[in-house]
Amino acid sequence: MIIIFGDKHFELQNFPQYESIRQTKDFLCECGYSDYHLDRFRMIGYCDTPQGFMAVFECPKCFEKYRHHIGSNSRYSEEGFKQDAGLALFLQATR
Repeated sequence: MIIIFGDKHFELQNFPQYESIRQTKDFLCECGYSDYHLDRFRMIGYCDTPQGFMAVFECPKCFEKYRHHIGSNSRYSEEGFKQDAGLALFLQATR
């Protein structure tokens, strides 16, 4: 999936086997790393689940992958997901 936010282009990998990626609501990694700031876990992809689009993040400490809904309005809308993901990716890029 290609996401354009402002003048930046981002490409997210599709993870079709979303069942193998743990879902998290609180950004608490099994290694103990925790941060409630969406931009501190690196967004590396997305998955399309029966519960809607989810972003796939990677822990910056142990590189474990997690999936998370990034916006209530973007759950079932690809365009809405792209907008929310674009903002998160932009924040990551400016850190």
